[in-house]
Amino acid sequence: GSVGYRGEQVTWLEAHEDDKDRLPPDYLTHGPELILERDVGRRLVVGVEYQYRIQTYDETAREGAPQAADYTSHTGTGRLGLDATDWLSLSMAYGFSRIEYAKAGDAEAQSTTRGLADVRVTAGGDVARISASARQNATQDILGNPAVTRSAKLGADYTPYAPWGFGI
Repeated sequence: GSVGYRGEQVTWLEAHEDDKDRLPPDYLTHGPELILERDVGRRLVVGVEYQYRIQTYDETAREGAPQAADYTSHTGTGRLGLDATDWLSLSMAYGFSRIEYAKAGDAEAQSTTRGLADVRVTAGGDVARISASARQNATQDILGNPAVTRSAKLGADYTPYAPWGFGI
């Protein structure tokens, strides 16, 4: 298992001169997390994960940008991993996130519960790996309304037996 603290600062890039007034404000998401895993047999891993997240928007980042609502969330996830062969692993997780948020101009906090899902396939060994994953995540839009995002990722890692590595 592991205990950690994760933080992400999001800043939007202006791709066009008209974007300045349309981009949402920058935000910071951070919080502690706890992961517990247990090997069950030679090829099966079960685990649980807890995350507490705080997201705060920078309302002074851009004049004219929409006012955003900060939120906090508690997330619990169960994970099941299977090393099908020495070079192929499958992982799936499901959990729930309880989000408390305040809409812009609304003094009373509101809350919602959303389901989370994550599926991942990784093929390769110690030196090179490719992976594919799909995820559904609970979040909110910049006005404080609950929202669900879905994403898919393809990845590749190359780490030769040297003190450096490369990943995409």
